[in-house]
Amino acid sequence: MGGILRFNSRKRKKGEKNVTVDRLYERYYDELLRFAAGICHERSRAEDAVQEAFLRAMRHIRTLCGLTDGQRRAWLYKAVRSCAVDEIRRAAKLPVEAREESVEDDLSGPWIEQAMETLSEAQRRLVRMRYLEGFNSTEIGVLAGLPAPTVRTRLRAAIRILKKYCDGEENS
Repeated sequence: MGGILRFNSRKRKKGEKNVTVDRLYERYYDELLRFAAGICHERSRAEDAVQEAFLRAMRHIRTLCGLTDGQRRAWLYKAVRSCAVDEIRRAAKLPVEAREESVEDDLSGPWIEQAMETLSEAQRRLVRMRYLEGFNSTEIGVLAGLPAPTVRTRLRAAIRILKKYCDGEENS
């Protein structure tokens, strides 16, 4: 052998030439949606991120044709991650009024207003951001200037107060 390194000379399997976005969509959509939902914590944002990733795949179909199955899957995951992060950033930049308009407010009515009045202003703000505007604790932390664990602790305390209030109302 005399000190010569030998490498495995097997050729890499070339990618399919007839890859279509439809096939990729059928094969990977569900798992990519779950992946995006884990990042976005909101189904509609996750769906938007996956849709945008498949639009990118359409624009880069020639590149995808030259990749192996594993490389195509990795490319799609990277695209979905990028799109999901963009969705979160886009939502964080919206003014509060615009976010409030996009939220379906099923919690309207005098009883919820009365319950929310039992909270401090800071607690009301956190509850609104989490449950009405759909932010997760990390996003709220960035917007409120708090560590995410502190946000979660304060939300738990606020929920306990609201539950206590609601239990008292039921007994009245």
